[in-house]
This record gives sequence, structure tokens and C-alpha cells, in this order.
Amino acid sequence: MEKFLSDEQIANMLDHWDSEDDLDLAALTNFESEYEDSVSEHSSHRSDTEMELDSHDENNATTGKRIIQLNYENQTEEITQPPPSRLVLVGDEDHNPPTTQENNYENCENSHRRAKIYVAALNVLTLKNDENLTELTHALKRIKWDIVGLSEVRRRGERIISHPDFLLYHIGTTPGQYGVGFIIKKHLRNYVESFIGVSERIAMINLKLPGHKDTWSIIQVYSPTEQSDTTSMDSFYLELNKTIQDHAHKNLVVMGDFNGQIGERQPVEDIVLGPFIYGKKARSKNGERLVNFAQENALKILNTMFKRKESKMWTWISPDGKTKNEIDFIMTNKSKYFSNMKVISNFNFNTNHRIIRAELTTTPLKNPRPRNIVMNTKRTKHQTDQIANSITTNLIDYNKETTNMEVQEKYNWLERTIKAAIKKGNNSKDQSNQWMTTKTINLLNQRADLINGKNTNDSRKQIAKLSKNIKESIRKDRIQKRMGTIERHIVQTGGIKKAYKELTNKKDWIVQMKGNDSLKENRRLGILGIATSYYKKLYENTMAEKEIELQETSSVPNIIQEEIELAIKTQRDNKAPGPDGISNEVLKSAIQTITPILKEIFNDIINTEIIPQQWTKSNIILLYKKGDQYDIGNYRPISLMSNLYKIFAKVILKRIERKLDEQQPIEQTGFRRDYSVLDHISMLLGKSLKNTKNINSYTI
Repeated sequence: MEKFLSDEQIANMLDHWDSEDDLDLAALTNFESEYEDSVSEHSSHRSDTEMELDSHDENNATTGKRIIQLNYENQTEEITQPPPSRLVLVGDEDHNPPTTQENNYENCENSHRRAKIYVAALNVLTLKNDENLTELTHALKRIKWDIVGLSEVRRRGERIISHPDFLLYHIGTTPGQYGVGFIIKKHLRNYVESFIGVSERIAMINLKLPGHKDTWSIIQVYSPTEQSDTTSMDSFYLELNKTIQDHAHKNLVVMGDFNGQIGERQPVEDIVLGPFIYGKKARSKNGERLVNFAQENALKILNTMFKRKESKMWTWISPDGKTKNEIDFIMTNKSKYFSNMKVISNFNFNTNHRIIRAELTTTPLKNPRPRNIVMNTKRTKHQTDQIANSITTNLIDYNKETTNMEVQEKYNWLERTIKAAIKKGNNSKDQSNQWMTTKTINLLNQRADLINGKNTNDSRKQIAKLSKNIKESIRKDRIQKRMGTIERHIVQTGGIKKAYKELTNKKDWIVQMKGNDSLKENRRLGILGIATSYYKKLYENTMAEKEIELQETSSVPNIIQEEIELAIKTQRDNKAPGPDGISNEVLKSAIQTITPILKEIFNDIINTEIIPQQWTKSNIILLYKKGDQYDIGNYRPISLMSNLYKIFAKVILKRIERKLDEQQPIEQTGFRRDYSVLDHISMLLGKSLKNTKNINSYTI
């Protein structure tokens, strides 16, 4: 296709929009050639970033049996078995999230819609403290990003940490130095296949992205500096090449801080280098190694592929502001899938590196970028009230909409309506969870103005001073928030357990797991397979089942509204919901509207002896107890089931308890409410005292 604009006009436009970082190149570059190699063959991918073991029974809902469905890539295996004798029904969101989700990508061969994955890299200098991480996430809110590779993280150990809005992976060994990692937006978590920590200078993430038949491997690096000895440099590139050979997939991206300048392009290097190279400087030793590495692995350096002003090309500035170099790079063996690459010059973070970002073309995500994750987001009172009002409004049409419906259809309609109200409430804006003070926000804005302004010696000193003040201010804000939360919960409950739960808004994922052969598995699908196999064997029923014929009894009295209201009110708050994401707080907030509908559905269930299919499903999460963290036997499973099911079960349990209690002899005091074996001990002690003259000579 012909270009509308000249290269010079395009460069000027990019420079103008770059200051706001709000440019969507797809809307402007109609002159860019369309990619014709979109893949039409898409495999059904099951990601176990959160390992969810779905236990469901579609044909035996009334028999009490369960089917555990195991998905391994394109194979499905179903094992019918009775449920365990005791299920743990409540628990917090998994710190090693077990969830599986089938992602069936639509055939996109004839689709003209394109989505973009923004892949970026940044040397952060340090993320050792939570204040640094808070500062980074605040800066990222101002730009488009999906995956950011991080250099000089300076956090020890290898961890995958799930935050409300993102995943953080890091690996490091040397205290206070080096370390690499990734920060990934939460909407991509179901596409993550594995994290591989090679060393404190090399880490990899594998993702199965929609629109691409093959997995994408993204490697983040932090190369030794030019001052390092030759042995260190050779060892780094040897390890990097070995990582590609052993772990990389067909689609490859290598990015990060390479600490080398590539200089001018040589005649035979047009395969790996484009025409747009920063400055006229000579190639450094690290730059020579970088170009050789790119040639060996057929990687094209994206920094050199897209035209920009020279002022928008450098990625590092010396502390005195006199030297600027391009030492951070993104390279790939699939450059045809990248529509743009840019250096963001106004990133409001305390580092002397600029963030670099490439745009990876893909098909639209199946679940496009949700702003809130239903089961992970703690709702404010304002949001809960909005959800209750929405439920009340939408349920007015229940009788009209569900006329002549079966139990399953009625339940589906109710669940769908409640979930729609929850989604709407989660998306409502609420500032009550904003914990950074006005002072901190003002300091961040001041630094942003200085970063966007002219680069002078005075401005650099002011930025350094402001960065120090920002870090201290964020620390004070965190302490203030923490103390306020603790004080509020002490006043309300007399303890700090719920305060700790509210303040702990991150969970650890399982990084690796040992299989039967004692080899460690780091693929999410592999970890899921180990867990599924272990609990399948643990719950396997080896005893012959005996059918019990129940005698006909009188009809069961209908459930009344007061029973349901009592069951809802006695449900505990701050508990993780089941697969439907409907929390106890939501049910309590709309109790007057929901209770009459639940009464009708519950009575239909009793009369028809058919339960909703949703009640046969649960999320099983794994809680680490003690011992070897890579041994699946050291984790305790907890089932998260629908709260609507728990309410129904509680109503039935109340009736059974009352009936059983009436049949118990007066002598039975163990395992009964309001009774204790201490009653018998007290009675025996009283009789012994009455029948003996010497208090010290009796024996029980």
C-alpha cells in the first residue's frame, strides 16, 4: 500500500505523540503493510497459572457422585468417584493459584481485527523495597504495557507473587545486586506456560498467545558491564545461548540491558540491524558481542527498525548528564509480528534508563483486559451498595423471565443476573482505597514535570532530591495505612487477624514442583498435572459401593424464607467465593431481594431432587504447610464452593441437627452443641466429694 506521509512527517508525528505516550500506531499507519501470516490453526490451550481442578457431574447430579475432569492439552479424561468424606469448604484465595481455563481461540484467518501486546524492558536500578515497587506500578499506569522485563531487581530468591493487578516474577542470589524478573498484567496470567529462572542475569517467560500457533519465549537479561572481565562476558553469552537451545520456543524475544553500544551498521549486518542506529559512536566490546549473538540466533534488533528522532533513541544517561547511549535493546526472530518499537522518554520513575517498548501484533484476547478480577478484588462499601442496588433492580423481572423454566434454567438466570451486577459494581470508580496522600501525589507530579522538561544539571539534582522524598513519603503513607487498618479492626473485632488479611494483598504461586521421578517441573501445565495426579490417587475409592434402599417417608416440609435469611446472616464475611465469584457480602447486601427467589429455587430442588450443575463444581486451592516446598505432599487442599450451595446446605443441616439432637439420650454430651464431657466430669466430682470425708483421698 502507498504511504500517505513522508518519513520526515511520520517522525515528527511520533515525536509529538511520544510525549503523551498515547499513540496507537494502528489507527495512523494505514500505509503499513498488513501481515498476511496470521495463524488459523489454534490449539485449545489449558493454562494452569491458577490450577483449578474442576470437579463436576453433569449426568449424576442427584447421585452424590463427582467427576474430576483432567485436561492435558487436547486430551480430556474423566474419573467418576464419590466425594471425599470431608471437604474443607472455605479458605482464602490461593497463594499458589490453582485454576485451569480452556482458551479456545477463534479461527482468525479472515479476521481484520488486531490486538497488541505491549512488551517492554527497563533497568529499574532497584526494586528491593515495596516502596520502589509502588513507585514503579504508579508510573506504569501512565503508559500502555502488558509485559515488562526488569533488570537490577535486587531481590533475593525466586518467587512468583500475585498482586491484585499484576504478577511479579524475580530471581536473584547476590544480596543487593543484579537480579532480573518480569511484571505481567493480570489479564495475561492464563496465557503463561512457565517461568524459568536461569540465573540472576537471565530469566525467561513462556506464553501461549492467541493468534500464534507456537509459544512465545521472552528472555530478560542484565549483561555485565564493559568494565567486567572477559571471562564474565563469555560466560554470560554462553549461558544465554544455552538457555535458547534448551528452553526457548519457535517465537523468541530477547531484551534487557546489554550494557553495550552497537555503533554503525556494517555491510553484512543488515540481516540483524536496521538502518536507524543511535549516534556515530564506535562499537564497544559488548556491542560486538551483542551483534554476534544476534547473528548466531537470527535475531533482528527492533531498536534499529523504526525511524525516530535521535533524541528519542538513547536509553541510558550518565549520572553527570554528559553521556547518552543506547544500551537497552529488544530483539526477535519474528520481526514481522511487531508493528512498532519506541523509547519512552517521560517515564516517571527513579532510574537513569529509559523504558523501551515493542508492540506485538496478535488477535484480540478472548477475555480482553478486565479491570477487575471478581474473586481477587476486595470491594468497598460503596461498591457493595451499588451491587445490591443493581441486583434489586434486575431481579424485579424474575417471575416474568423465569415462567415455565426448569430448576437449572432458573438458577442460571439468577446466577447470571447477580454476576452481571457484580461486574458492573466492580467497574464503578471509587477513591476510598486510595492510600497515597496528596503530598506524595504532588511530589510525583513535580518529578514528572522535571523529567518532561529540559535536561540540565540543576534539574537532575532536583529529580534526585525529589526521588528520595518520594520514597520516604510512600513509606510514611504505607505505615499510616497499615496503622489505620489495624486500629480500625481492633476497634471492630478486638483483634488484628482481619487487618492482616486485608493488608496482605499478594499471594505466592508455586514456582516449581517435584514429580514422581523427583525432577522439578516449572511449567504451569506440568505443575497442574502433578497436583491432579496426586489428588486423583489420594481420593481414589478402592472400596466397593453398596446401594442403600431408602424407605419411603413423609414429604419434606417446604423451606421457609426465615430459614434462608438466618443461613445468609450467619455466613462469615471475608471468605473466598466459589467458581461463580458470588461472595457472602453480596448476598447479605441484597438479602431481602434474593431470599424469596432462593426459597422458590430451593423448594424446587427438594421436590424435583435435581441440583444445579454449578453446585457440583469447586476450585481446589493448595496451602503450603511445612517441609519441602517442592513436594506436593506438603500442601493442604481446600475446596472453594458456591456460597449459594452453602446456604442451601446450611438450611438442610439445621433441620438434620435438630432432628438428630432430639433422638440423643440425655447421657450423650460429647460432640453436641451446648454440651461437654466436662458436664460428666463435674457430676462425678460432685458425687465423689459428697461420699467421702477426706477431700484429698478420692480417686476418679
